[in-house]
Amino acid sequence: MGLLDYKGNVFLDGKTINKLNVKNRAQYIGYLSQNPNDYITKDTVYDELLFTLNNFNIGNKEIIDEILKN
Repeated sequence: MGLLDYKGNVFLDGKTINKLNVKNRAQYIGYLSQNPNDYITKDTVYDELLFTLNNFNIGNKEIIDEILKN
C-alpha cells in the first residue's frame, strides 16, 4: 500500500506495483488494522459505507442498500 519503504519488487498480476499511486493500489490491495476502533468513525453502518463510496467517487448509493440486505 505504500505505507513502508521496501527493497525489491512487489508484483500484482505480473506487474510491479511501485508505479501505481496509492489510490490505484487500494483498488487491489487492502490494509486491515487489528484495532476495530481505527474504523468506526461514523455513527451508523450506512454512513461508514457511504464514506467508503465517497472515497472512491462512487455515486451509486443504491449499492449500500444491497450490501445491507445481505
